[in-house]
Amino acid sequence: MKAILSFDHFDVVETVFKYNPFESLESEEVSPSFQLKIKYKDKERTEAALIFYTELGDQELKENSFYIKTAVIGVFSLETQDDVEEGFKDTMYKKNALAILYPYVRSLISDLSSKGSLDPIRLPPINIAAMVENNNLITEQYNEDDHL
Repeated sequence: MKAILSFDHFDVVETVFKYNPFESLESEEVSPSFQLKIKYKDKERTEAALIFYTELGDQELKENSFYIKTAVIGVFSLETQDDVEEGFKDTMYKKNALAILYPYVRSLISDLSSKGSLDPIRLPPINIAAMVENNNLITEQYNEDDHL
């Protein structure tokens, strides 16, 4: 079985950055929340668009001095020479493709937060496989379903 996951395209589709300079970042406890939406081109799942959403901080700026929201889209294709199991395709899209997108999100959040006087926020490296296994963060749909 030979399969190749190709990273075909990447775009930033949404960014939001809010900052309250009167709050101190040093005393804040912040954890990012993630959501992944996968839209397959067809039932064979040879192509997929992954939209990876991240939120960090407090949108109302009451509990944190900042709020960041990002959405990035990555388009991937899976080329196979043989029939592959659906579980293999799940791994390629849900874990491997997400692992490819995560560094782009880390960089985007660091870049957004570095504008102005705020020190850049650096998301830590994470175990994507464990995140996918332990959280209900993925929704899937096919092309004939609702739009992105």
